[in-house]
Amino acid sequence: MLGAYEPRLRGSIAYAPGTDLEKFHEKILATSMSDMLFPGLRDFERKASPKNQVARMHQPLFLFQAKDDSKVPLATTERFVELLRETNPRVTFQTVETGDHYDAMIEQGIPAGIRWIKETMDSN
Repeated sequence: MLGAYEPRLRGSIAYAPGTDLEKFHEKILATSMSDMLFPGLRDFERKASPKNQVARMHQPLFLFQAKDDSKVPLATTERFVELLRETNPRVTFQTVETGDHYDAMIEQGIPAGIRWIKETMDSN
């Protein structure tokens, strides 16, 4: 989200990002008490969901995810990347086979992000 609203950023990195907040929290939003317990949550999630901010994301972006991620479905991130690439040709999406949500980021994602920063900043 910072990448969508902060024009001074030269790029953004996201690891197994939650790109569709409404979908991610649909069980919470579907409960009869959700509006009373979490007033304004539906509106906030619609506005804050990265998938609804794609048109604002013009800087270079690096996204990383393990294919076996148990928290964020790979297909959701792939759809988000497709949307981004419709308006932003500077999107890099890297996947690894295993590592789930955390280990892949720590072991492979962060080093890949550092390499991407060096390459991206050197070319700007």
